[in-house]
Amino acid sequence: QLHPDTPPLYASGVYYSCREFSSRALDGLQELSARLSSRRGNEGVDDLAGQYVGAAREERVAEFRALVTGGGALPEEPSDADLLRFLRARKWDLGRAKRMFDEYQEWRREWPQSRVRPVDVPVSVGHRKAFVLPRPDVRGNPSVVLVASRHMMYEVGKGKGNRETTYAFQVFCFDHAIAHAERLGRQQLTIVLDLEGLGWRNLDLTCLKNIVLLAQARYPERLGACVFYRPPSVFYGLWKAVKPLVDARTAGKMRFAFNAEELQVELGPPGQVPTLLGGDMPDGEMLPIESIPL
Repeated sequence: QLHPDTPPLYASGVYYSCREFSSRALDGLQELSARLSSRRGNEGVDDLAGQYVGAAREERVAEFRALVTGGGALPEEPSDADLLRFLRARKWDLGRAKRMFDEYQEWRREWPQSRVRPVDVPVSVGHRKAFVLPRPDVRGNPSVVLVASRHMMYEVGKGKGNRETTYAFQVFCFDHAIAHAERLGRQQLTIVLDLEGLGWRNLDLTCLKNIVLLAQARYPERLGACVFYRPPSVFYGLWKAVKPLVDARTAGKMRFAFNAEELQVELGPPGQVPTLLGGDMPDGEMLPIESIPL
């Protein structure tokens, strides 16, 4: 029960009173979970993929390569796998995929893969809130665990000369996790956002928005699944603010897990799930994100 004087949450002009987060809000989360679960059969489905197989796919990729490399200003030649991710994200439309690719290249000039180092995000690293699991999930993809209750948003960037941002840490996490996935021969990740114990000091709307926007616009088709685990009713307010930003393709990869059994459907048997998340694997076997090389 929240104290009546607990301050309200202001999020991008949207006001959420603590008192509106009740069992009704939890019911709303469960209804949302059911709707997202009904999309699992279409998870990651490319409606036009049937038109682009074999020689037709190779031809489309070649067209796209000619389009994006025509200017000759790329820092390195993109792989076919990279080009396919942008084509799939924009439903094989060359013009839209080209715009997305150009925006990505412009962003990468500001945020090159090696820009953010552990020394640049010491507070976030010190929170010990991001890990990679040592074994793949049921899809064969590596899983990244983000522990929301350890995200002390008011500590980031505090102190004289401290310019650390949560956004920089998120880019750091994506880059290192994707490098790990590619070494394993995988293109996609599963993200598990552990929401148990989420409170006002961790309730960061901007952080959640950036996860969604980075996954959609800067790391297209890198997200295999995103699991919101053990969400408290207060999370529903954040989700209401973020949901309009989620496109249909990304929404099809999102689901809620309310207990350990539901999480194991995504990650595998208890021996592959850390104790922190209700499994049998020792937490010490999780790999801190800063230990993962690029």
